[in-house]
Amino acid sequence: GHVLYKENAEIKKEEIPLHKEEPLRVELNAFVDCVLQSHQPKVDGQVARSALAVALEITHLIQNNLLSA
Repeated sequence: GHVLYKENAEIKKEEIPLHKEEPLRVELNAFVDCVLQSHQPKVDGQVARSALAVALEITHLIQNNLLSA
């Protein structure tokens, strides 16, 4: 996969490695590792809650045909 982003006046493309693993299993394994190793998670609860709020708002906009291109 890749991501496009704007830097100054230029559009750049960056390749992102994709892992073909079951996402929930990966998330649960990361959680268990954090608990067992006393590590902080990559994404804390507040950031996760914010991401969920954005995803839910986008879903709402799509379902109600309110998202413009």
